[in-house]
Amino acid sequence: MSSRNFFNAGLDLASLPSAATNAQIQQALVQANPASGLGIIIYQSTTPDVATYTEYATFLWINTTTGELKYWNGTSWQLVSGFATIADASVTVAKLSPTGGAALQLIRINAGGTAFEFVNPADLFSTNSFPLNRLVNAIDAGYVPYSDGSGVYTSALLATLIDTWLATANIPNTRVIDVAGVGLPNQVAYIADTFNALGYAYVEALLRNNQTPTNKLQFAAGSAGKFAKVNVSGTDLEYSDSTGIKAGILKYSVAKNGAAQTVLITTETVVEWNTEVDTEGAISALDTATDRFTLATGTYLIDISVPVYQAAAALTGVLLLYDVTGAAIAASVSFAQTGDVDSQTVNLKATVKVTAATNVYDVRIYASQAVALGNPANLASYSETYQQMSVLKLT
Repeated sequence: MSSRNFFNAGLDLASLPSAATNAQIQQALVQANPASGLGIIIYQSTTPDVATYTEYATFLWINTTTGELKYWNGTSWQLVSGFATIADASVTVAKLSPTGGAALQLIRINAGGTAFEFVNPADLFSTNSFPLNRLVNAIDAGYVPYSDGSGVYTSALLATLIDTWLATANIPNTRVIDVAGVGLPNQVAYIADTFNALGYAYVEALLRNNQTPTNKLQFAAGSAGKFAKVNVSGTDLEYSDSTGIKAGILKYSVAKNGAAQTVLITTETVVEWNTEVDTEGAISALDTATDRFTLATGTYLIDISVPVYQAAAALTGVLLLYDVTGAAIAASVSFAQTGDVDSQTVNLKATVKVTAATNVYDVRIYASQAVALGNPANLASYSETYQQMSVLKLT
């Protein structure tokens, strides 16, 4: 018989003065508890209450819901370690539970280092944490990985790939940068004369003198035979049937045998005009009441022809182009006739440049004798035309 007592008696029957009663025997059994170092197995689903029943501290507890075997460590119930009873490399994959995981996930220790967790392979590495030295080396220097036309990753020389891609793809201008940092708005990149640097300049500065062929110039539809000129707004070129040169004529005409204009002796007289022939607008306006004409901004070539008739005596005089706006003589020519000469045609040629929006002129004559500006031909049914002036607007 063993000398070890496995239970402590709840009631010491041996110390009783007389035979124990049934009640005392029952008390001794009910109150008996395991001896020191021994315990009983609790078999239930609820957690044993050690605080109320301190004897539980030496018991083992089988959780009937999970099948786990636990012991009290003085603070809480803990699983009984089975490491010592499981042989190394003896747990098969079939014994692992996939509960809580998903297809193709892996098992790893959680961030707190307290338990295992399931995780997707793509989430094993945080952003920018995978070192390049973990990749398999390329077959040679200068190779890079890329996805080929079939979507399969492979490797090739970077220089070869760039050459291939640039030959078949378009690089949007928003992707081109000013590497040197010296380009200005509306400038273009070009290879410098040294062939080893990239420069920036305006297109017009890069065009070489006398090198741009005429077939590179843009022309509008229907512009055959027309001339290019700056538009009236000065903002663009336009095509015109005209070169920009305009011509106009002023003259003094009367019916057959009609009298010419007369000029008093030594009196500066304004030459009269009664007819304007100007379909191109060389002359902005003619005031027949004052015989003044208006020219707009531009440069003009003026040719004045005035016949002078005087049969009685020698004659001298001056023909003037007068700037009414500026109150100054713009041009003049002197004339004289003596002897048997009764008439002559006085010609005055002048170039004037109008810089204002408009400028007013007239033609004046001064003679030492009273004269007529012409003598009628009186032929057939022809009208008489005396003084004339042509105005050629050059610009």
